Amino acid sequence: MEGNLYLVNGDIVDRGPASLQCILLLLAWQAASPSTVFINRGNHEAEVVNLKFGFYKELMDKYGDYVLFDLFQEVFSWLPAASLVSSRVLVTHGGLSAIPDLCLDDIRALPRGRGLQPEDSPLLSDLLWSDPMPVGLGTRDSSRGLGIVFGQDVTAEFLERNHLQCLVRSHEEISQGCATSHPGCYTVFSAPNRAKGVLGGVLTLERGDGENLQIRSSVFTQGEAEDVNELQKTMNS
Repeated sequence: MEGNLYLVNGDIVDRGPASLQCILLLLAWQAASPSTVFINRGNHEAEVVNLKFGFYKELMDKYGDYVLFDLFQEVFSWLPAASLVSSRVLVTHGGLSAIPDLCLDDIRALPRGRGLQPEDSPLLSDLLWSDPMPVGLGTRDSSRGLGIVFGQDVTAEFLERNHLQCLVRSHEEISQGCATSHPGCYTVFSAPNRAKGVLGGVLTLERGDGENLQIRSSVFTQGEAEDVNELQKTMNS
């Protein structure tokens, strides 16, 4: 809608057999409206993960072109690891880091481009791979192999240090689409799965009367096959 800004919080590929169409559509939308559409990098916008979870195979099946895969890795390396909304809400794909006294300038200083992969940077890896603990304090290593899990005390200290209202992240499939992971940390997951009973979620951030933004959640379900087929016919007509 006119006047709205849209932020897609990573994991655009490796989510099914049409990852190529999804990423190309978003990149085209951003190119057509660069002041309206923004894309964060997720942990699936990475070479090692793409090789394991399907995007590489999809490109090889459709085009058989290794150069195309390398080109997408270069594109992914230029995507930002986080976005700051109205100087009050930090949006990143995974979560926070165990790096002491982490501040926004540390995130701004992250290198981009040249095929940079998450495992090349501890901070980038944490931002894309970490998860909040619903209960518990401090940090510990993540069972995912990269990133950490962090408690509400870590979130509270980070928000206070950087004068932020809250953290918004994705990375975890949650059945309700949107949830409060712990105070000051929201999770939104936008890939619904009807068979698994998983809703898709969207968070809307709006200016209120005070300093903080108003946060509203919306959910949606996976479309029926006949609805998707009808949409494809409409787009191809």
